[in-house]
Amino acid sequence: MVCSSSLSETDAVICNKCGGNFHRSCVTPNDNVEVWRCPKCVSKELHPPPPPRSKSRRSITSSAAIHLMEQRTKILEDKEVLLREEELQRRRRKRNFIENKKKEESFELKKWN
Repeated sequence: MVCSSSLSETDAVICNKCGGNFHRSCVTPNDNVEVWRCPKCVSKELHPPPPPRSKSRRSITSSAAIHLMEQRTKILEDKEVLLREEELQRRRRKRNFIENKKKEESFELKKWN
């Protein structure tokens, strides 16, 4: 107890921030004794600790879904790059084929002339 009064300890309230014990008659606790703070903690503008939050199943699922979507996006981007490269290769082969045909035709014309 903070004071030197000889009142019983059953008449005590405990500060949720600093853990100090106080007699109800020595302090003026608010109605909610479950989250009571002593005058010293209140004057320092300290607040009781928030209840611990566990990760909800939804947040775990959401983060897993986000990770999967990022992976899928990466895969789709990689596929798009591969398709562009394949298209470029097809165009090169076609251009080379046409150039070779023109050379052959030109050779044939020279041969006959």
